[in-house]
Amino acid sequence: MRIEELKDCPEWLKDAITENADVDIRHGQVEWRGGVWHGGEWCDGVWRDGMWRGGVWRGGEWYGGEWYGGEWR
Repeated sequence: MRIEELKDCPEWLKDAITENADVDIRHGQVEWRGGVWHGGEWCDGVWRDGMWRGGVWRGGEWYGGEWYGGEWR
């Protein structure tokens, strides 16, 4: 699902710079299933697949994808 289509989408996700995002909210938690993250702050949730190009990772679970730069905290 596109970010614009999500109900109860957190502001940090709306503020992110993304491309072709495939995202869902499950049990109140963001689940990223694909697409490209170009920048912003990932605050919490589950990352299943996709490309991380930059930004700040603050917490959550990482299960797969490609990391190209940014800060992991």
